[in-house]
Amino acid sequence: MYARRGFTSVFAATTLAIMLGLGLVACGSSSSTGGTGSSGGGDLRIGIHLSIDSLNPFVAVQTSSIAVFEYIYPALVQYNTSLSIVPDFATSWSESPNGLLWTFHTRPHAKWSDGRPLTASDAAWTIDTALKDGTGGAAEFAGYVAGVKSATATTSDTLVVRMAAPQAAFLANIRQMPILPEHVWSKYATGKEGAGLRTYPNQPSSGHEVVSGGPFVCTQYQHLGVALFERNPVFYGPEPKIAGFGIQYFTSPDAELLALKNGQIDAVWDVPPSGASSLRADNSIVVHSQLGLNAHDFIFNDYSKQTTDPELALPTVHLAFDYAINRPEIIKDAFDGYAQPASSPILAPTGRWHDPAIESPPFNLAKANQLLDQAGFKNGSNGIRVADGHPMAYTVVLAADELGAGSAAFQIIQTDFQKIGVRLTLDSVDDATAAGLELAPSTKFHIGMWGWTPPPDPNFMLNTYTCSQWGGWSETGFCDSTYDHLYNEEAAETNPAKRLQMVYKMEELLAQKLPEIIYVDADWIDAWNNKWTGFGETPQGFFTPLTTMGLLNVHQL
Repeated sequence: MYARRGFTSVFAATTLAIMLGLGLVACGSSSSTGGTGSSGGGDLRIGIHLSIDSLNPFVAVQTSSIAVFEYIYPALVQYNTSLSIVPDFATSWSESPNGLLWTFHTRPHAKWSDGRPLTASDAAWTIDTALKDGTGGAAEFAGYVAGVKSATATTSDTLVVRMAAPQAAFLANIRQMPILPEHVWSKYATGKEGAGLRTYPNQPSSGHEVVSGGPFVCTQYQHLGVALFERNPVFYGPEPKIAGFGIQYFTSPDAELLALKNGQIDAVWDVPPSGASSLRADNSIVVHSQLGLNAHDFIFNDYSKQTTDPELALPTVHLAFDYAINRPEIIKDAFDGYAQPASSPILAPTGRWHDPAIESPPFNLAKANQLLDQAGFKNGSNGIRVADGHPMAYTVVLAADELGAGSAAFQIIQTDFQKIGVRLTLDSVDDATAAGLELAPSTKFHIGMWGWTPPPDPNFMLNTYTCSQWGGWSETGFCDSTYDHLYNEEAAETNPAKRLQMVYKMEELLAQKLPEIIYVDADWIDAWNNKWTGFGETPQGFFTPLTTMGLLNVHQL
């Protein structure tokens, strides 16, 4: 959950035509939708079934929300489409020999969209807020500043970050943190541990846009509806080729793809696997697919106070369930072949960080039954095993963004689990409810299904399994002192070869404990009308939290 994927509700087709067919007038562009803007790129209409759950960076957890922050807020550094770290608001940086001092030189004479100066002081304030309120209102930012002691703007375009200890993933961590305008947000850093930071909606209203420092400005936002963005005329970086873009949300993949085929929208980010084949048959549409940073998981609640089904905390049960998950069938039938088996939260597209020795177990119901028999869980008269006096029957919380491939995967898992004496019942909930259940030490769920779109560096995902992430990014409640010790060592190890071996040890420990089962890594599929070009594709598509380069060069042919 570097970010989560999220579904939302859809406006009626007439609303789509009205809101996105009127030339994105709320963006303030003089061009018509699909027309030519001042740089010749026009206004891009994007269909998406991943919700912007909030425009408040201290609250949002969805991938699409964090992608929006990439375009409306500066970051010190960013990834390019090859997943190398490159300049953004910082033009250059240096690290002291002992790893305890980082110096960033930021863009001189930069401005926020409201005309106020955008300086290194804004970066320093954001970092210090994450440090001061990292166990409260800024909890979502705490991982971004791991190991940081302080941040100081020594000049308007020089930022000095002092470390409490060297951090191997410092640049990868800090690049995830949006730099916020101090003059807007400082008034909300109130209450206990900055609790007020989480109360600010940060939405455009009454003609007032969201104050932006990125390449675009958000001028209209309706939760579960339409969001509109226009080019930021004072952006410090290269001018986008499009004049603006709009996003329309769909719960129905079929409606989303039909809108693309009918020309109501120009592009779809994160095409459902079931729709890729029909799009490929349309000569007017370009389909791009590649193995993604796109994990789908089966989650066990390992929170220590979850006592109603204590068997679900046993690694033996986790392993038995892993044997009972038929990855080949799930890939074939639920993902239409657009996925690969997965076994670790550190996915193959991260390159060398993925431990190739960790393989998912083969589908083997006999082995699963054997493990449950050995654990002493006997079959009852109705074929459902009994554990500690209660049936092994569980409700699976399925986040709504898993509808489609995820719900099809559940049906396959449900059928096979019945054969090992385990009954699963589906409870599909909206993303906010899923986050409320899973992203906190909770006794209110036992099994969940959701997914991760993690960053390329492994540190963030590894951190989500530490005890310190209870109430932050932990969805399992997993807490293991050995693992935490390994994490602290890995985080401070700046020797790449030594760090790699530590990452492998942590992956191996997670494979033994299995707080959650990563069952597939899905391809990332995007599609667009062939009248458009210049999309910067990554393992998270063109509208991504990794980089602004996904949309900066998009334009009409």
